[in-house]
Amino acid sequence: MTKVDYLAKLDKYLRKLPKEDYQEAMDYFREYFEEAGPENETQVIAELGTPKEAARDIISRLLDEKIIDQEKRPKGRVSVVWLAILAILATPVALPLALVLFLAVITILALGVAAIAVVLSPGVAFLEFTYYLIAGLTLTFHFPQLLLVLV
Repeated sequence: MTKVDYLAKLDKYLRKLPKEDYQEAMDYFREYFEEAGPENETQVIAELGTPKEAARDIISRLLDEKIIDQEKRPKGRVSVVWLAILAILATPVALPLALVLFLAVITILALGVAAIAVVLSPGVAFLEFTYYLIAGLTLTFHFPQLLLVLV
């Protein structure tokens, strides 16, 4: 078996790996063959074993690394427990802050309504005055005897 045959078979077995892991493994074997040189190809192949064995070793090593990485991560339950504890401890501070925030929003809305009322009040007063003026003139023209009562 030649270097090219070995790498082709190894390529076939390692295709199942994630792209990054696959590329690293293939680069490693290519470099290994290049460092040994063409005259030592058969010795390197004997040293590495069959392509299937080499692929199995790499896959098992990667699997072991992933398992170790997962063991290093904190468990989901632990983080949920800590989150619950922190929520309970933060309640005495969070509730008053939430209340203050709610009241601040209500105050701002009330000030907005008051500002709108102040801006619109002269116009409303003018319309009211006009309405009563027209109503009064209308009554006076239709019922002139009302003027005698008012005087």
